[in-house]
Amino acid sequence: MRGSIRELVPFFEKNGFYWSGDYKRRPDGMHFDVSRLGLPTSGDTARSVEVFVNGVQQVVPALFIADAEFGSGKTWVGVRALTGLLGGEIFSAGGTPFTIVLRAKGQDKRIEGRKVGGIGYYVPFGDVIALYRLPYQINNRILRLDIDVGVDLRVRSDQ
Repeated sequence: MRGSIRELVPFFEKNGFYWSGDYKRRPDGMHFDVSRLGLPTSGDTARSVEVFVNGVQQVVPALFIADAEFGSGKTWVGVRALTGLLGGEIFSAGGTPFTIVLRAKGQDKRIEGRKVGGIGYYVPFGDVIALYRLPYQINNRILRLDIDVGVDLRVRSDQ
């Protein structure tokens, strides 16, 4: 349909956005989620991580955040985009410390996360993937995250 937001989807996805119209449970065709954006943390270094599902690159915001104080780090993901892709939903979010309750596969899980302005919620990848019990590999040296969901889940592709 001419003049529809659908015409903008390929442009936004090529430029690091995830279209909320592709969510499985509650498609939201009027919104895009920002991808590959740094989390504002003092003294930490954030670098973008590529996310692949079944070998196909996905538009899911993900960051490896190196903790300057402890010399360690972890991979954080945009929880809306990841649960939209794998199935599930954000049941609630808020409080101090900021906590997100995810609902997936008939389970609820409380995860401490970070809210990034009006952009979205980020959670440690290891905490959220525990809900799905899927095999995965994180390579922080080349900044790549691979999730194997098997053949049952149809994944989005930019191709």
